[in-house]
Amino acid sequence: MLVVGCVVWVGVPAAATELKDGEVIGKDNAASVRELLPVEIYQHYVKGEYQNSYFDLSKPNLHSPLHPPVFRAATEANRGRYALTPENSIVYTDGKDPGFITGFPFPDIDINDPQAGPKVVWNYFYNWWFNGNGHFYNELVWVNRSGIDRAVVAEALFMYYQSAPEAKDLPNPLKLYQRSKTLVRSPADLHGTAALSWRFKDPQARDQNWTYVPALRRVRAVSPANRSDGFLGSDLAQDDGQYFDGKPEDFEWKLVGETEQLVLADAASYRGDVELRAVPGGGWRTIWDERPWVGYETPGWTGLKWAPTEAVLVKRPFWVIEGVPKDRYYLFGKLVLRFDRDTYRGYWASKYDWKGALLASYQVQNGAFHTPDGGEHWFTAARSVYQTAENVKLDRATTVRFTRSPETPADYKVPLRPEEFAPDWLVRSGK
Repeated sequence: MLVVGCVVWVGVPAAATELKDGEVIGKDNAASVRELLPVEIYQHYVKGEYQNSYFDLSKPNLHSPLHPPVFRAATEANRGRYALTPENSIVYTDGKDPGFITGFPFPDIDINDPQAGPKVVWNYFYNWWFNGNGHFYNELVWVNRSGIDRAVVAEALFMYYQSAPEAKDLPNPLKLYQRSKTLVRSPADLHGTAALSWRFKDPQARDQNWTYVPALRRVRAVSPANRSDGFLGSDLAQDDGQYFDGKPEDFEWKLVGETEQLVLADAASYRGDVELRAVPGGGWRTIWDERPWVGYETPGWTGLKWAPTEAVLVKRPFWVIEGVPKDRYYLFGKLVLRFDRDTYRGYWASKYDWKGALLASYQVQNGAFHTPDGGEHWFTAARSVYQTAENVKLDRATTVRFTRSPETPADYKVPLRPEEFAPDWLVRSGK
């Protein structure tokens, strides 16, 4: 029934539902917003497993979810400049390599365009990369209906070659889109496990992934098909990332509809209640809220242990995109992704097996853009985070959590050097 419900829903714009600011959406009134939620998420609200208040984005004096003026100006300048190859790679309209791009490469999406789907996906990436390089310490927490099973603390760094203004003049002889690396800090049995990934602009070049496993004391190349598997046995896949981090050319994309939805957001971000601190050496750190964010850490909470308890629900317009992996060994046979039609951020993702049964849901909250230095640098900032990969089949989830300390890296616009992402880093950093 979940499969049938999703197919019907994605192609039909939702009916208008009047909601009042501060109204709590839960078991007693979830039926009134049924058309505004994916089926699997609606089930949580109607069962009383999730409960969140509605936040009206039309209220005065709120920070806008839209990108800053410099990004919007670049988007306007991109109109008619770029096209997609048959493999869904970005090129100039004359077919040449476009080099560096900032702003949305495809400002105008035509629902009748057969390449509308991949164009939406590319706009999503250029939205995310605009935040710039990142450095994070976070916890991946395995959660079931009883509570926490296990937690892993990992350090992750991301280097991007597109969209962020500071990336414009980076040397890029390998023609990369991004590099990333992860080092597991705890628990003891996983300490020293390290992973490295490079993504190439060439549509024929698969991602290069390496890992260092302390028990083997060897660096091993990893198949890019493994990006759909759970990281270290969790339900959070490498291709999840901030919302979706697969290579666009590795999927067949189709725009299947447009709709209006309720999605998770950080109210403090929209109110402007964020705290950003300069990082020695460059970059800016988000200082997190002390309040509980997730069910398992919320006193008196009786819903699902992985439910979002700090987030609010906001109403946004969306493109609905279906993606089918070209690699038949990919764990999921179809992804249904929902991208904001104005900002191209993602919120709810539904993942199906190759026979069409729902396997998993990835749930992400978002906020507004902020500048800590009067307009020179812009990135999304908030007081809380909610990123949860729910395994629908096994009735469990993995949540992303940050330690609430000013010493915990949650940094954007960090200066990074390419040599920090060389394969020999795995040997030097692994234990």
